[in-house]
Amino acid sequence: MLDQPDLVFLLLMVGLAGVALETVSPGAIVPGVVGVAALALAVPGLIALPIGWLGVVLLLVGVGLFAVEAMVGGYGVPAVAGIAAFAAGGVLLFDSPYPSQQTSPALAIITAVAIAGGCALLARRVRRAQEAPVATGIPALMGQSGHARADVSPLGGHVFVNGEIWEARTTRGTIPAGAPIRVTGVDPAGLTLTVESGGFS
Repeated sequence: MLDQPDLVFLLLMVGLAGVALETVSPGAIVPGVVGVAALALAVPGLIALPIGWLGVVLLLVGVGLFAVEAMVGGYGVPAVAGIAAFAAGGVLLFDSPYPSQQTSPALAIITAVAIAGGCALLARRVRRAQEAPVATGIPALMGQSGHARADVSPLGGHVFVNGEIWEARTTRGTIPAGAPIRVTGVDPAGLTLTVESGGFS
């Protein structure tokens, strides 16, 4: 059963995909476990069947092109080349003149397209992340939590937010030292925070 080329090919692909997902998202656990289990099941078939090293090289080239597609943000050319290399690698993975010991071309193509689709989705997320504005500096303080280092009143005081001590004031009332605060505003000069009681210490 485990020496069927199509099954071995699928197990190999599921294994590599699972390990890749676990690498990209450490701690997910399930993809890694499934990937390792699939690779373990594929090993007997890989030992029993004649391996075509040209197919292995093409599969690796295809995987590399898919990775490039995901990293550059989905421009298409690496994905198309990856599909071609991956499909050819799947067909040539097992070096045998007998069709019963070869990967189905249809399966290799479908798998290549499916992996390319997954990479396209990942690439879209990468591009969105690259294009999204990054909140840094003073604007990033809005809504942040911290605690009062000393009593804070409308006349002033000091708070600890994001690992730094800031001058601060309230709009009304006094926040005692040590109490949790939340940033509700930043003055135009970016030197004094407006805070209110709340947040997490």
